[in-house]
Amino acid sequence: MEPGMADPGFPTSPTAANAAPPSMPGLPGIRFDPIYFRSIPGILKCVQMVLNLVGYICVMCSVQSDAYTASWFSFVSMTGFWVTGILLVLYLMHVLEKFHMVPWVLLVSTLTSQHDARRVTSSSPLCVLQVDYGNPLCGIPVVPTSADHEDHDAVVWL
Repeated sequence: MEPGMADPGFPTSPTAANAAPPSMPGLPGIRFDPIYFRSIPGILKCVQMVLNLVGYICVMCSVQSDAYTASWFSFVSMTGFWVTGILLVLYLMHVLEKFHMVPWVLLVSTLTSQHDARRVTSSSPLCVLQVDYGNPLCGIPVVPTSADHEDHDAVVWL
């Protein structure tokens, strides 16, 4: 090929057929990413949702479901379930990348730490309530007081 001649295989200017589509930095499209379910954060969010739902069902099926501590525990469980579900959908659909100005790591860390603190404040009184009703939890000894038991000195550990 001679030096001033253009290669016929390469166009000299971009055309509509080979030009890259315009893109805006920081605004990728929203898309479904099923691979997130197999990542460690995705698995942990799914486990957290299941445990919140199991905790809610257990408290609502218990004898003390009308107690104020059970109501607080069910509120914390359902709040955790819905917040985790919303975050899971946001991560699955890559919505977090669309709003790149929001400090998502700080927001998720704050929500998680607040939920953990609420979980401690709701679980502790519920454990004490179970002991008061004679339904032992947390490895606390319970002495049977029923007249049906022949050995009144026996201690039951659960």
